[in-house]
Amino acid sequence: MIGRVNFAAKILYRVLALALSFPIAKGISALTNKVWAAARPNNPPKDPKKADVGWSDALIWAGISGVGTALAKVISTKGAAGTWRALIGTEPPGFEDDPKKQTV
Repeated sequence: MIGRVNFAAKILYRVLALALSFPIAKGISALTNKVWAAARPNNPPKDPKKADVGWSDALIWAGISGVGTALAKVISTKGAAGTWRALIGTEPPGFEDDPKKQTV
C-alpha cells in the first residue's frame, strides 16, 4: 500500500510542477525577449541556421536563452517544492535529508 501512495504522491508532485512551469516559462520568455531588446537593436534570431544571422547574434541569443532556461528550471523546481510543503506539509516525494538519496 505504501508503494501506491508513494507512486501517487510522485505523480501528483509532477502534475503540480508541470502546472507551475507554464506561467513561469511564459514569464521567462518575456524576460529573455526584454533582455535581448536591451542588448541588441534587432529581433532575436529564432533560427540561427539562417544565413542572415551573424555569429555574435546567435551566440548572444544562445547565452540569454540558456540563462533563461536555467532560471525557469530553478524557479519551477523551488516553487513546486515550496507549494508542496505549504499544501501537504511534508517534503516532496524524492526529496530526502541526504542529498545522495534524492531522486527528483
